[in-house]
Order: sequence, then C-alpha cells, then structure tokens
Amino acid sequence: MPDTTNLHQKILNFLEKKGWSGKKERGAFIHISPPRDLYFEKDFNLKILNDVSKSDYESYNNRIIEIIADIYDLSKDDTLNLIRDDGEVFSVRIYDSHASKGTLDLSLFGHWINGLKRLLFDVASFTINRRPIIEKIPAEAELYVNNCKFLQTQKGSFTTRILLPVSTRLKQIGLFEDQIESRQVNAKLYDILRFTGEEVFKKGNEKMFTADFFRANIENINLNIYRTIKYIYSNKNVKNTQYSFTYQPGVVKIINFEDVDDDKLKTLQTLIHKIEDEVEELEIPMELTGFVISLSIKNLDYEKNTIKLVGLHERLQAIVIRIKLEEEDYLKAIDAHKNKMNVTFKGKVVKVKSSTNEYRATEIDSINLEKS
Repeated sequence: MPDTTNLHQKILNFLEKKGWSGKKERGAFIHISPPRDLYFEKDFNLKILNDVSKSDYESYNNRIIEIIADIYDLSKDDTLNLIRDDGEVFSVRIYDSHASKGTLDLSLFGHWINGLKRLLFDVASFTINRRPIIEKIPAEAELYVNNCKFLQTQKGSFTTRILLPVSTRLKQIGLFEDQIESRQVNAKLYDILRFTGEEVFKKGNEKMFTADFFRANIENINLNIYRTIKYIYSNKNVKNTQYSFTYQPGVVKIINFEDVDDDKLKTLQTLIHKIEDEVEELEIPMELTGFVISLSIKNLDYEKNTIKLVGLHERLQAIVIRIKLEEEDYLKAIDAHKNKMNVTFKGKVVKVKSSTNEYRATEIDSINLEKS
C-alpha cells in the first residue's frame, strides 16, 4: 500500500510545480493560491488537509486531487495514482479493429499480459546488469516487477495501464557500482521501445546490423528484450499498439508501433540472430582515467602482468578494465598503484561475461603510467 501520511505534501509539491504559491497554514489546513493564468477569482484557493490524525485525511485529500484533475482537464484516475502513489503510468493500447470495443479474446489477453510482464522483467534485468545477454533474472528485477501495479482499464479500446514505481531502491551503491532506482528502469523501458519503433521497425533492414551499429547503440541492445518483443507481436492479432508514459499529470510521451507485419518481425529476428552471434564479444572503444586497484604476478599466461584499472565512465558509471601489460609497463603500474597515481587508458575492450561492470582490454592505443 502507498504511504499516505504525506499525501498533503505530495499535493503541494505538484501544485507548486504548476505555479501555485502563497502557502498559508490555517488550523488543520494549508491554503494555496493558483497562478494568474488559470483566471480564478482573486480570493480562490485550495485547502489541503495537513493533519494526518483526522479520520478523513486521506478521503478529503483524494477529493482535492480529483478537483485538481478537473482544473487541468486530466484523467482523475491517473492524477490520483501519480500524486498519491508516487509512480509513473505506463499505458499500452491495442488499436487493431478486433480490440476497438475494449475487449480481447481470453487467449490473446493471456498472451498480451504475459508478454508485458516478461518485458518488464527483461528491461529491469538489463538496467541492473547492463549486459546484452542475461542468463538469469536478478532478484532486483523481481523486486521491481513486484512493485508494479495494474490499474483500471479505460473504455473504448483495449488499454493495459500499469503504475510503475519511481523511488524503489533496487541496488545499493557499492565500491564500483552505482545505485539503481526504479525510475531508471522506467527510463530504459521508454528508450528501448523508442529505439525499437524508430531504428528497428521503421529504418531497420537486414544489412544495417553491423558491428558499428552495435557499438553506437550498445545501451539499447539486449537479446532477452528483443526476444520478448518478438513474442508479443508473434500473435497475428497484435499489429498496432500505442505505448504512453505519463510522468506527472499532463506530461506524457507516446510511442506508436504501426503495422508490425511479417517483414518487420523478420528484421527483428535478424537483429536477434546478430546479437546471438556477435554482440557478446563486441569490441568497443574506451578511454578511462582512474587508478590501479589490483596487480597480478601469477605465471599463468592470461593473468601475468595484468592490472585492474577502475574509473568513472560516461554518466559517472564506475567500471573496471583488466589490462595485460608488457613487463616494462607492468613495473610502472606497480609504482602507479603504490603512489595512487591517476592512470589514463585508451584502446578497445570487450565486456567480461560474468560481471556487470568489468571489461577486458583487447587493444591498447596508449596508457599513461607515469607522473606528468
């Protein structure tokens, strides 16, 4: 159940973002005045109940949220869910002819719901592990999906509405890993669907999925996700869908998948095959400045003279690179480790399969191991 003890504060935060001002506390209520562009009478204000001990605290403030929805001509349900439950509404509408009256055959309904659930699991797993191929769903993805809630459907078309969590902490910050919250999964879900619609279905062809394509779009490449999207559209009765993301009342982003036919599914299948064949060992260019965290002097050929370099990459993401050095450079790396010097690596790397944030250097263009 959502925490409603600070419901009045959530309402005030929303109104202040919309330009409401002049808060005044009077007894058990906080009065707040609208911006001029709403053209209310001079003395108009909303009274928000801020005394949580009152028996009607939640029901009264829910009615205030309904008034806000009327003021801004918004859906009452969405406004209530977004303000009260602190989430984002993910809506998926099938607008093929057989779903125009808001009903679906039971078999198609089961297929559709199962596909959406799989998609949420896959996107959460990808956000957490950041690998193009994921063999096991992490526990954090289970936590994310368990915090998603199905909402009442809308009339007139078959629309599935899911309240996505925003502030659920999925992964704690670690020495070399970033903290991940549910809002990041929501953002990745939007990015993946936008990329699929624009780059795969609209522009895609069998010749475009090259190594350069994967390097440029690696943040949107995941085998599990594209297998699930193919599963969703493998039912011939699902061809036209609209995905919408409501981040706050009145702020909506929309993605349309139109006429997902056999040709588009064939393109998607080609992408899936290419990921299976090429992406896991895909070389990507990397430039990283950080410090040496470990040294290896074992006589095993694959570990001898190997260092681990840690640093912050794009979006301040902490990553580790294993780098095998020549004997002369390895001796310099020992000094860099001892003196905690900054080291800059430039070259090509591949992802280490067993790790979410570790890479192995395959080519060294330059590495600065000495004081400048």
